[in-house]
Amino acid sequence: MFFEPSSFSEKRVSVDTIREWASSAMNAYVSCGTDPNMTITKIARVEELLPHQIEHLAAETNRQIHQEKYASATEKYHAANFPLADAKEIIRNLQTDGGESIKMASELPTPRLKDSGPDAYDLFGVKAPQMDKTASLKQNLTAALQGREVLLEKIKDDITLTKIARDNAQAQFIKEAKSLVMACDTPNERAQTLGTLDYFVKQSEFKEGRKMLAKLAYALGKQGYLTPRVAKGAMDYFLEKTADMKAPEELISENLRARVINGNNPLYITLKTFRDCDRRIAERSNLGKLVADQINVIRQRVRAL
Repeated sequence: MFFEPSSFSEKRVSVDTIREWASSAMNAYVSCGTDPNMTITKIARVEELLPHQIEHLAAETNRQIHQEKYASATEKYHAANFPLADAKEIIRNLQTDGGESIKMASELPTPRLKDSGPDAYDLFGVKAPQMDKTASLKQNLTAALQGREVLLEKIKDDITLTKIARDNAQAQFIKEAKSLVMACDTPNERAQTLGTLDYFVKQSEFKEGRKMLAKLAYALGKQGYLTPRVAKGAMDYFLEKTADMKAPEELISENLRARVINGNNPLYITLKTFRDCDRRIAERSNLGKLVADQINVIRQRVRAL
């Protein structure tokens, strides 16, 4: 068995059904601006969904909204700027309803990776299949295969949500940085503010922020807020086109003496969120590859029987 016994008292939900419900939530948002959480809460209440099913539905809804409305956006740093369906919030909403909703939607803890490497089943709330010594080898292999397939699906859902959160953090950083630059009146002042942001990113030690500044420099140049020469020089510098490249003179300000890092600064928070998401995606991707390899091996063994 791969779930807690109580989960078998609820009806099983197919992937196609999840996608249909997600499509309804996506259409409600795109057409009417309805908060995805509201739509999913209604579906979860009517269909008596389990927590892991709500998580899957929320992830699929976010994926469909992004694909439908934002994937082809020309300004990519706005591409994730939409209200995300939040499975935890939906579960909390159901808990407040009383009755069966509380039994159905107990809040799941946020999985955390440990340095020693956690058990993948525990990490994603999937019960590892127990092998019955009296059962045939094929039955045991089939049970192991099904358990790993459920685990792999949950890993993929987690990666999808984390990618959206990472893109949203990048969009927020660029938006906040642009507001600081646009507070200046002249191209020269804007360039120096861009240089101050570069100084901030270096001191924060989040090098990921330099690519975001390159995107900002491109947008500012395209919109005419920086001269083409300064915009290109800034982009080449932020992207480190040459190893020994120095900062363009226009980006250098004499007012860069004090340390400017503050852990509560929105720019710092978004950079940290971006890095945390990036690392989580890498960890989950490696784990997913491991599980996928195990699935392939088990399938080969089953076919050989």
